[in-house]
Amino acid sequence: MIVATLSVLIAKLLFHITVGPHFFKNLISYGVSSFAPSVLVLGMVLLAVNIVRSSGAAIALGVAFTLGINTVTAASQFLVSKAELLKWNPFNILLGTTQFSYDVTSQTHLTLINVIIGLIVYLILFYGIAFVIFNKRNV
Repeated sequence: MIVATLSVLIAKLLFHITVGPHFFKNLISYGVSSFAPSVLVLGMVLLAVNIVRSSGAAIALGVAFTLGINTVTAASQFLVSKAELLKWNPFNILLGTTQFSYDVTSQTHLTLINVIIGLIVYLILFYGIAFVIFNKRNV
């Protein structure tokens, strides 16, 4: 993410592209909306992989989880429309991270502050549990 951001800035300088007043605001919001879901998905995958004991199963689960996350997120969006309490599930928070760039409040039923709080809570929860499980293992 840092390399991509720096590449954009260098390209703008090299090609003499003018930077408008909203350029840095858009650059930061796009960077956050791209980085936050990656960190959340990595936390989910790390937790799921730490729960499994077999290395082969952990690899298969990690790949399946990473590839299937979009399908589960879409299903989560449907379930949130049926039950308001489900708006706090991690997959809905994952969809809500796009709110840094676009307004998806009608789909997620979460404000931007709710998304940020949910993101922080789930990051601490996923990485904390994965850390505890990993430390209890005999590696």
